[in-house]
Formats: sequence, C-alpha cells, structure tokens
Amino acid sequence: MPLSLTSTFHRELRLILFGLGFAVLPVLSGCSTAGGVSTVEGAVRLGGKPVEGGSGALTCVTPDGLRVTTPIDQTGRYLLYNPPEGALKVGVTLVEFRSLEQTASTGQEPPKSLVPARYADPKTSGLTLTVGKGKQTYDIDLQP
Repeated sequence: MPLSLTSTFHRELRLILFGLGFAVLPVLSGCSTAGGVSTVEGAVRLGGKPVEGGSGALTCVTPDGLRVTTPIDQTGRYLLYNPPEGALKVGVTLVEFRSLEQTASTGQEPPKSLVPARYADPKTSGLTLTVGKGKQTYDIDLQP
C-alpha cells in the first residue's frame, strides 16, 4: 500500500513542530541556555536565625513582569534553577507546616505565617537579587 502525500506531509510537519518545540522552549521559559545552567540557592532567615518548620515559596519578578517561583523547604532553603538573568524583585511567603491530617481536620485556624506579611509581594518587599551566569548564593535575612 503506497503512502499518500497527505500522510507524508503530516509526518514531516510533526517532526518540524517537534524540533521547533525544543528550540523555542528555553525562550518561552524566560531562561537562557547560553553559557550553561545558572542556579541561585540560599536560605531564608528571620532576625539572623533560619526559618524552619514551614513551607512556602520564593517568588521573583523581572522588570518586564515575568514571575518565577520556587518552593522553600522545611529547613528554610530554596533553589532557583536557571532563573532569568538580571535584576529581580523578590517576595517570600512561609507558613507553618501542617500534615495532611491537620489540614483536612475541620475547625482548624489557617496556618500561621512564619515571616512578616510585608515580604510576600515582590513588588513591595524591598528584596532584590541580581542574577548572573553560573552558581550563586543568595541568603535572605528578613527583619521581624
């Protein structure tokens, strides 16, 4: 059974679109692949002490509005993998950790924030980070 022109065309079109997807993916994610992978890692502290026992997020915003968010673990540490280079505004949210059972039980108060609410919004927190190429450490020391 001979292949039709339509099925050959569709197969080639799928291969082209698949290849373009890999070429465009780094641009869509806002990250650069030139020069290797960049990382920013660090710890969140409050008054010089690590903020532990919580869960939350570190949110970075570029000048053109691109938001990049990464989790903050129970030890207060985070890792940004291949963030956009340049100046970023940073926001931090951390609440006390609760198990699934604690969260599901009725009558529970909302989790207590472990950091002052003023640090939550990257645009107004006053926290900034300049990302360059390679590996960087950015520890965040929040004031009570």
